[in-house]
Amino acid sequence: MAALELGQPGQAYNLVDDEPVNWRDFTWTLAEGFGTPRPLVVPRWVLRLVAPYLAFMMTSTLRVSNAKAKRELLWTPATPTYREGIPRLAQALGRKGPTWRHERWWRSTKEQIGIFLTSEEHARSVAAHTAVFNTADASRAGNGAM
Repeated sequence: MAALELGQPGQAYNLVDDEPVNWRDFTWTLAEGFGTPRPLVVPRWVLRLVAPYLAFMMTSTLRVSNAKAKRELLWTPATPTYREGIPRLAQALGRKGPTWRHERWWRSTKEQIGIFLTSEEHARSVAAHTAVFNTADASRAGNGAM
């Protein structure tokens, strides 16, 4: 409403917080705020090969300022930084902390790609996979197939 009442026709106003941030820090803070794992870190060359537009977007610097909005619209951000805003958003949406379904997905994913948070988890996964292969080998040996 402030832009309609106080703004100049044809002008753009950046409504952003007061702290510059890169994509990695923003997405990591977003994941933490919503209780999900951080996104996997992918080497830039892989990202450029697989998703060139995404690579360009995530590695480019886009600096914007809210000074014009503050000056002309008398606007101030509800939270001064994204670090304060993300937890407020997560709380407002009732999304703090991982859910059981999410935990199940993450455990499956990290086992598939070989990421383990603790040595105990790694040992359990190796034991489970070994048991599956040993059972399959025993089954083939019992059938006379080798």
